[in-house]
Amino acid sequence: MNPDIDLRMQSMLKALSDVILPAIPAEQSLARDQTKLVMDHLTVLATHWKHALNYELESLRLACALAQELAELEIAHGLREEFSAAVAQAAALDRSDYDEVSGAYRAVKRIIDCVIGDDTRGASLPPALKNAVLRYSTVQARRERIWHRGAGLDPDVATLPSILSLFNGDAC
Repeated sequence: MNPDIDLRMQSMLKALSDVILPAIPAEQSLARDQTKLVMDHLTVLATHWKHALNYELESLRLACALAQELAELEIAHGLREEFSAAVAQAAALDRSDYDEVSGAYRAVKRIIDCVIGDDTRGASLPPALKNAVLRYSTVQARRERIWHRGAGLDPDVATLPSILSLFNGDAC
């Protein structure tokens, strides 16, 4: 019988908590802390793995919408072709392939970062660029807070909906 991913993660967590962590001497605080960190990451991954592709797809969709908006604003200083190519690549990719989706998302974000970080404008961003980025960031920041709620680092974690809300339209 081949154990599923959930059972494998539970087994790793149990081994770490019941066998490995107790075997590490108390004076080895770094090793104990690192073991707990691995346990925390496994706990978060156990929640994320089933939804990772959908999360990346929606992140890509939002980034492409921002890229198209920035290209239309003519703020892109010669990056319009790169925006178009990245958005076209994103439109044509295999939406069932996590690595392909994630790679396309990173490519679109790199171009967006080039526009936002363009230091030829001086210290201030044009209002249209600033507003587009703020609208995008408001939505994406809330999504990221919900996505990472299981890490327990958000000061208002009790006010956040479940991860499933990211995929049924309730989150934003």
